[in-house]
Amino acid sequence: MSLESEEIHQLLEWAIDWQHDISRNSTPDAFEASERSSSPWARHRSNYAFEKLAQETFPLYDLGIAPSDIMSDVMGIIQDLAFESDAEVDWDEYHYPVEESIEEDGLVSTYEAKVNQVIAEIGQGEQLETIFYFPLNIQWAGSPPEIEIFDITFQPISESEWSEQLSEFRRYPDTFGTGTVESLCEDTDYSYWTTTIQSKGRSYAANKLNTALNLLCAKINHTLYCWEIQRLSERDQSSPGNPRWSWIQEPMAVLTAGTDHPLEVAITNRSSPRTVDLDWTNGDLPERFEEIPSFNYGADGLAGIFQDALLEYQRAMLETERQNAFFGFWRCIEELTLAGHGEKSEIVDRAMWAYSVSASEAHEIFFKTITEQLYDTRNKWVHEANWGDIWEIHERVAKYLADSLIQLYIDDFYGLDQNVVAEAFRYARMEEPQREKKQRQAKQRLEALNELNNIEQDCP
Repeated sequence: MSLESEEIHQLLEWAIDWQHDISRNSTPDAFEASERSSSPWARHRSNYAFEKLAQETFPLYDLGIAPSDIMSDVMGIIQDLAFESDAEVDWDEYHYPVEESIEEDGLVSTYEAKVNQVIAEIGQGEQLETIFYFPLNIQWAGSPPEIEIFDITFQPISESEWSEQLSEFRRYPDTFGTGTVESLCEDTDYSYWTTTIQSKGRSYAANKLNTALNLLCAKINHTLYCWEIQRLSERDQSSPGNPRWSWIQEPMAVLTAGTDHPLEVAITNRSSPRTVDLDWTNGDLPERFEEIPSFNYGADGLAGIFQDALLEYQRAMLETERQNAFFGFWRCIEELTLAGHGEKSEIVDRAMWAYSVSASEAHEIFFKTITEQLYDTRNKWVHEANWGDIWEIHERVAKYLADSLIQLYIDDFYGLDQNVVAEAFRYARMEEPQREKKQRQAKQRLEALNELNNIEQDCP
């Protein structure tokens, strides 16, 4: 468990207090009266406790479940603990009976024993198979037979197969939204895809799909628009209110079926994004795409940081407001520079070093001038009441630095330990008057680390 015992104890007390209120005011009128007389934050406090316990006290990724998949179990455990701790209640039919007791072993130990019982039951349960069908606003010339993200394989299906699935879903009266999906895809050149995900929880499968699709779009966007400083409106006359950098985005709708799973239609966007043409027969495109690693779902360490940065990059590419796009690229920069507490002022220097390593051309004095404004621009918006403007040039340069850092991770950092990368960044501090010397030293250091990494991988 990632929480300290004291924090778990506090969360349990908040959740149990809420359960006691429910138990002692069993009629709706009595419960409403109790709510009115209690703190206005009582319900929010208990909701926070339930969500935090589900999120932080179960090995979610190892089990293949999401917090919402486990919430009913958490509520059952809290009911057990509430009944056991209430002297006015005589109760012996627990959801999760264990040998431990609150009186003899303490609240947290009893909770942990019940959590372990739930974990064991989930581990012994069967895997659920969830099938997803969805459109992508991409028209592929020479469409790839399949695309892999994590351990998920996306397979293309024909437009007729997609129509058959829509018809199948329409047969069920409780499945709403098929008409909307059909109208959103009408008169478009979208491609259609399917994938199957094995998991112990339905929400986990949906969350995993959503993350994988956003990473897929991020990889495609970086492949297409790395080093691009012309916004979308300057490339294809997009209108105000449209994405600032790319049309490539997650599906606006997903059809879901599978084992013990009612048919569902999830609509996330009620507009039809413009179709983007991709020539997959162009060798450079799939080659660059494959160079970008996607690692494992729920990865930690450097892999998790890289994934989070790609997701921030993707969100920034789709933003419609300049300020939001700037901060999206800035978050990507902040993630990838590994700047800890006390090192935030070094973020731009580290990003500039990444640019010097991964970009093919030398930067202009103008570029350097704008880059040095980024940190102050960000701070004024976050910390000051009378903030200044975020100009378009700030947004463009922030994207360029984000591209540089992503490319640096692809070319030089893949496979390295997070501590090694952090050391390389610290070594790359570019303080005057030794800025150029520091750059050369850091680049030589990085080359040596990569050579050592390659030797270790070649050793049997």
